[in-house]
Amino acid sequence: MEVPTADTVCYNSKQDEAVGTNGEYLVKTKPIQGIGATWSITGEPVNNGEAYLEVADTITMGNEYLELKLSPRGEILGLKDRKGTNYFNEPSNLLLVHLYRPPMFDAWELDPSGLMNGHLLESLGKPNILSNGGGAACLEFSKKTGRPIVKMRICLFSGSPLVRIDVNLDWKDRLRYLKALFEAYIWTDKAWFEIPYGAISRSTMPDDPMKYVLLYEVPALRWMDLSDGEKGLAIISLHKHGYTVFGDKIGLALHKAPVVPDPYSGISKIQDNISPLPP
Repeated sequence: MEVPTADTVCYNSKQDEAVGTNGEYLVKTKPIQGIGATWSITGEPVNNGEAYLEVADTITMGNEYLELKLSPRGEILGLKDRKGTNYFNEPSNLLLVHLYRPPMFDAWELDPSGLMNGHLLESLGKPNILSNGGGAACLEFSKKTGRPIVKMRICLFSGSPLVRIDVNLDWKDRLRYLKALFEAYIWTDKAWFEIPYGAISRSTMPDDPMKYVLLYEVPALRWMDLSDGEKGLAIISLHKHGYTVFGDKIGLALHKAPVVPDPYSGISKIQDNISPLPP
């Protein structure tokens, strides 16, 4: 973690907080399940004034590591590092809602045919600028599908090569399934997924119809990674664990509202976080 200048507060990808005064810094981790930690750091402060935001027909966000291009609807049109390497095809960061009708217990089962027929969420107005310059550049987009309202916040922070995407849901519709879809500018036949005590590779191009059925959504703990030997891209999610990867397309399940066995289990307010991370 790079420490901010004195008398400022910032959050890194681990949601740590650092407050600096006179060259000594107190770092506090955000509590996870009630557990946090505090320690001090001494050293020279660093310049954290690198994040910026430019709004035009195409929105540009950037910091000392990345340049991110967005559409007015919040779709990713490109993500490049400072060497000019691109990591996403356009459009990426699509929010798709699927109507699904699994055969029996929809709380546990998914109907793969329904996952191939998603509908884009409708955008509501122009994006709202939350921060521009200094340590952070942040935009918020409002979307809806039927009754649910979705707020999507996209941020870049100075000192971090991480794109942070927060999705806040006020979900009211049943038998709906929400996924985020990305298209990587990487082509490889294997993707890696974090599992307990390690990682596992899975095919991105199954040659057997049965394998396709088994792989249309697979579990992972906190991340999945596509790498072709020259560049790579990870999608990090601390709270959502259902991934779909076919070729260069990456899907992450954000929310599901089943009817069986509990018709009210998915009717709630939810906050999700997705973080694309180039190497």
